[in-house]
This record gives sequence, structure tokens and C-alpha cells, in this order.
Amino acid sequence: MSAMEEPLLRDVERSSTSATGLQLLLEPTLPADFPEPHAGATFAQTAFNLQNVFMGIGLLSMPYAMRLSGWMGLVALTLASALFCTSGFLIVLGFERVSAGPKTFARLGSAALGDTGKAMVLVFASLEFFGAVCMSLIVIYKQIESFLPASGIFGLSPLQSSAVVATVALVPMLFVPSLRHLSHFSSLGVVSTIIVMTAVAASAVVDPHRKAAPLQPVPGREVLVPGMGIFQAFGIFAVSVSGHSSLPAIRSSMAHPQQFGGVLRFSFVVMTIIYGCVCGLGYYYFGEETSQLVTTDLALRAPFAGQSLLIRGLTVDRVVNIFITCNAFTKLPLMIVVLQDMVMGAMPQRLKGRGKGYLPYLLRMSVFVAGSLLSLKAYDQLGILISLIGGLCSMACSLLLPSLFFARLYWHDMGPTARVGIVSLLLFGVCMLVLIVTLNLRALLQLLRCTRVGGIVC
Repeated sequence: MSAMEEPLLRDVERSSTSATGLQLLLEPTLPADFPEPHAGATFAQTAFNLQNVFMGIGLLSMPYAMRLSGWMGLVALTLASALFCTSGFLIVLGFERVSAGPKTFARLGSAALGDTGKAMVLVFASLEFFGAVCMSLIVIYKQIESFLPASGIFGLSPLQSSAVVATVALVPMLFVPSLRHLSHFSSLGVVSTIIVMTAVAASAVVDPHRKAAPLQPVPGREVLVPGMGIFQAFGIFAVSVSGHSSLPAIRSSMAHPQQFGGVLRFSFVVMTIIYGCVCGLGYYYFGEETSQLVTTDLALRAPFAGQSLLIRGLTVDRVVNIFITCNAFTKLPLMIVVLQDMVMGAMPQRLKGRGKGYLPYLLRMSVFVAGSLLSLKAYDQLGILISLIGGLCSMACSLLLPSLFFARLYWHDMGPTARVGIVSLLLFGVCMLVLIVTLNLRALLQLLRCTRVGGIVC
């Protein structure tokens, strides 16, 4: 068994029904002849894997984050990227204090804080992946809705219609014994990223004065938007640069793990540049009317909106939507399998033995149903949902836990400066977590009150 076949959070046996979810997410760029532990991924393949796992839905909300924060959002993005890259290094350094065995995030937590550390990883990593499932479902619903008639189908509303179509397409995929073949489509994530960045950049470059835009938005001129929006934006940035639960497996997949530090630096620099371009150019062009998803702006406000390419009706925004939808469709079942592995890894052996045949499918359907219900409820509040997940799950799992584990393992070897630095990082993370979660929960409660009063949008 290769190092990539170790479960994400526990060194338990692989499920009899599927390969480990994270392995499937990363598998496409591994060499075909991968029989030995030392015959792993190259520097370039590892960088591709890392960016493919990290970069996702957050990219689509980058201009919206700038609308919340103003141009100071670029500073917040750079800060978030630097902090989360640092926490990635702390994970790698922490494994130097872990005894021989599989290099999993939960094992690091166990080495630092025993069963408490392992439980903390399981809880926050599960919440982070479940949040990713919900965000992916909302994006899928929105993209499908853009292809449906405004009146919906089968007498249903557009949202209900898109949910039915998505469910009919996704549920059979959850009952496939092996999802291995879906992993070969994971490169669609990178293609989608390139297409989105190109479309946003083309809007600003081709029409710098926005004369061709069908709708003329108020330009994005705010250096810092008044209020607390920059903290909500930081939550979106946190989602976009998190995924640290996968770092141990990605590092273990390398032929030369000692190069992982260079991969980490390179990947975060590339991600920051891409995010910064989409942030800045999207906010400049779409201005104060920037939507929660940039795909909406590309369809309504871009200079090429409504213009067909080679085929009549195949517009640029539809091409973007097709790639994003296909990418989300192929990755969503794999993320559900990751959650399945996490839950099964935490279950007592006797329960796993009783439900060996049907339990994985039952867990997959449970996650899908719960995610679908929450996604339908939060459909119009995607920005708040992303920021809330970033503030709670990403800040905890990808910044606080790595810093806490590192401090616990290295505290007696640290000098005064290092101790001040790690304590400052922990305090900053806790303060940001509390602030971001509080702001987003308050916003959700305010929206619920408006709905109860009379459906007025606040």
C-alpha cells in the first residue's frame, strides 16, 4: 500500500467499497507506476495537487470579498495567505516530533494532545469538509439554474428545479462502489480556475472604461469599506487558502518529501497572485454591484455577455458555468467519501463490522441529504456561509490547530521570541475566529428576522 492510501485522519483499514477519498482527489497526477513508497509525485505534480485541492469555490467569491472590504481586501488576502502558509510549515515541522507511522493530521494531534488532539482534528476537519459539500451544492444549484427557463420546469420554481436535476444526477454517483474514475476529472478544477481568471481579466483589459458593460455598476473605489466587512472578507479568504488536513497526505505522496517546503511556498505564492488578480480586476470592473459569485457578473455585466462563441447560444459565461458545474459534480462525491472515511474511522470497530456492507452508502446519503437541506436553506446567503465556514472551520483546522500542536510539541525548545510569536499567532487566530463567526451569525439572524416580519430583504 502506498502512503497515499492512508486514510486522512486515522490509520484504519481502507473501506471495502472505495479508495480513500483524499487519495481519489489527488490520484490523477501520481505516476502510473506507483508501487513503491519512494516512487511518488514530483515537485510539479505535488504543486498541482496542492493547488487543485486548495483552490475551489473561494475563487468565485473573490470579487465579492473585495466588495465587502474595499481595496484593503488585497492586504487582508496577502496576510491570510502568509499566515496559512506559515501554519502549513508548522504541520511539517510538527511531524518531526511524531514517532514512526502514517503521517496523518490526527496522528499529529494525538502526539501533541493525545485523544483530545485527535478528536479536535476529527471535529473541525469534518465540519470543514461538510461546509465544502454545502458550498459545492449551492454552486451546482446556481449553475444549473442559469441553464433552466426563468419559470422553472415541471411546475417547480427555478431553485427547486435545479435541486431536483442536481439530486437526480448526483445520487446514483454515491452508490458507485468505486469512485476512482471520477478522480481523473479533477484537473477540471485547474481548467476552471484558468477560465475564470481569464474571463475576469479579459473584461477589465478589453473594456477598461466599462463602456461595453450591459449594466454600468458603481466603480469599486473604496479603499476600506466602512463597517466590519473586511472581517467577513477575511473569512472568505481563509476558506480559499485552507485545506491543511490534506497536507500530510500530499507530502507523503512525494518522491522527495524534503522538497515539500519549496512546494508549499511556491503554491501559496501562485494562489495569492491568482486570487489577487480575480479580486482586484473583478472589483474594479463589476464595482459595488459585484455578486456573491463572479459567474453571475460574467453573465450579466461582462462586455462579452450574451455573445456566442463558435456555436449559437454557447456564450463565454455558459462555458465558464459548464466547467464549474462539471468540476463540482465530479469532486462532490469524492468529498462525501472523505467525510465517510472520517466518520467510519471514528466509529467503534463493532459498529463498522455490523454495517460493513451498507454503512458506507448510508453515511454518504446522510451527508448528501443533510448538505442538500442546509444548502437550500442558505441558497441566497452563500457569501455569509462561505465566510462563516472560513471563520470557524478554516481558521480552526488550518491555522489554530497546527499552531497549537506545534506549540505543544516544541514549547520547551523555543526561545522567548519564538514563544511570543506562536502565542501571538494563536491569539490572533482565536480573536479572528470569534469575530468572524459572531459577525456572520448576527447577519444570518438579522436576515431571519426580516423574513419573519414580512419577507423584506435587509
